[in-house]
Amino acid sequence: MRKIFFNKGLLKSLVIVLVVSIFSVGFFNSNASAECYQYSSTGTMITSATPVFNNFCNVPYNINNESNFVRIRQNVSGNDMNNVTNPPYISNSLSSTCAVGSTYDIWNYLHNNASPNFNPDHNPSDPSAVAHNVQENLSATFGKGTHFTFSDIVSASNANTVQASATLNCGNNNVEVNLVPASVHIYSLPYGWLNLPDSTINGGQTKVGSPIAGSGDMWGCWNYRMVIVYQIVVTAIPPTPTVTPVCKLITLESQGQVAKLEGLDYSLGSATLNSVTVDFGNGSSSIVNLSPSQVTNLQASPYVYTYKQAGNYQVKATINTSMGDYTSTQCLASVNISTPPTTPTTPTTPTTPTTPTPPSKLVNTGPGDVIGIFMAFVLAGIFVGYRLFNRKTSVK
Repeated sequence: MRKIFFNKGLLKSLVIVLVVSIFSVGFFNSNASAECYQYSSTGTMITSATPVFNNFCNVPYNINNESNFVRIRQNVSGNDMNNVTNPPYISNSLSSTCAVGSTYDIWNYLHNNASPNFNPDHNPSDPSAVAHNVQENLSATFGKGTHFTFSDIVSASNANTVQASATLNCGNNNVEVNLVPASVHIYSLPYGWLNLPDSTINGGQTKVGSPIAGSGDMWGCWNYRMVIVYQIVVTAIPPTPTVTPVCKLITLESQGQVAKLEGLDYSLGSATLNSVTVDFGNGSSSIVNLSPSQVTNLQASPYVYTYKQAGNYQVKATINTSMGDYTSTQCLASVNISTPPTTPTTPTTPTTPTTPTPPSKLVNTGPGDVIGIFMAFVLAGIFVGYRLFNRKTSVK
């Protein structure tokens, strides 16, 4: 008995041919494929029974690969819904001089590749081709710059999420790009062109649908494709107004002979800071320059100046900037330095004079002293004579 071996690829091809013969529109697969479906003008195309977004390749009418579904073109008619006189859309990026006043159209394309045989009108019991809760999140880079990006993210509760973007490159031309008001529109064959609010761009998710606009349900097939377009305009960047620096406040503290710089408040405007000069009002020796880093750390290490003489001094701060020097009356402060204290001189203790001890007998060198001496001699002579007289008497 001969064994027959089947090539898996060949077997798949045979199945495809069989299904194509049954369904005139194309082959369907219950599992959505991530591979690119090839467009065929004969209508025998590989599709799916469930929603798949933007998965066809080589689609005619300037669509080509649906995966590049965000595109850009320069608008020449002034109408972003005009596809007759405006040039075709370009995928990925467009380089332009971005002249002031020029406008560009941003195109966002959406196709549910599922087979129409599973739409409600063909298969009402199980309309598996319908994508539910379909939403688009359109974002755009507006404002100033040289290149601008425009993106779209499409999602659904039962389909794959796809995203794409396109870029406008303005070279070295720095311009401003903004949305043209009331230029956001959506198109699908069942309802034609409809207006969308400006908040559709950069406003988060927008629910879309076809054949019913905004329903969130999108049927499969070419007839239910949708396009959202909006227009942007290039404007000149207004010159940046020049804002002059302002010196707002100087904060001082003084005690005794010392003035302490505690704070500076200023705004630089359009300038950059070089340094801050503080004149403590005591001649050139009291003028100090503080670097930006010193000013920033002023609270951590305040600048202290010591005056040598008492008095009332005017302290002035000046900010030195790339636009010049600036001060104000708010950056003037008075500081009153008290009289420097003098060290008192310790008085010399006076020597206490010694009081002489008076003699027990006054010294007398006058006549009284002579008389006393004479009387002493007389008394002594009497005493000696008396002793001699007594001796003679006792001998007899």
